[in-house]
Amino acid sequence: QMSINLIVYVIAPLLLCFIIIVDLSPALYFLKLTTINHTDAAIITDIVAAQFVLLTTRGILIAILYSAGSYGFVYYLLSGTKLCELVGISLGVVLFGFHPLQAAMVSAGIACLEVVIIGFLARRASSWMRINLRVFDLDWIASQARPAFGFALGNLATQGILIQGARVLLNVTLGGGAV
Repeated sequence: QMSINLIVYVIAPLLLCFIIIVDLSPALYFLKLTTINHTDAAIITDIVAAQFVLLTTRGILIAILYSAGSYGFVYYLLSGTKLCELVGISLGVVLFGFHPLQAAMVSAGIACLEVVIIGFLARRASSWMRINLRVFDLDWIASQARPAFGFALGNLATQGILIQGARVLLNVTLGGGAV
């Protein structure tokens, strides 16, 4: 309960401030973008930030399913949604000529759907699981801020840096064709 509220009331606003700074700064101009314009790049950055919040929430909801003993099912569900994302983006590119912005939107849509499905399943698996955004205990938030920041930083490191970082570095140093 409070972990979700921590994401909503602490992580998401901090991320929103960061995104506003990035969107208003010339940071995107340092990337040697040749196939997409800077507006699309800013929107994609915003979508990635939203996905970060969604996937962090998903991680908390998955922990509820794990506590109910649903390990294998979670892996099936995550693999299935990633497969749907891959197929959706591939079909979009091949059949409809999707650009990077549309691909990012498909990816975010699948992530949102995944959180809704996992939230529904977590609620069914654990009767104690409730999302109540009115519950806000400052003492608990203070005690959980460091572990939550570590969890969020772990998601950023694996999703943002390890997966996307190499692509951004290649783009900056060698141009879009290298990616």
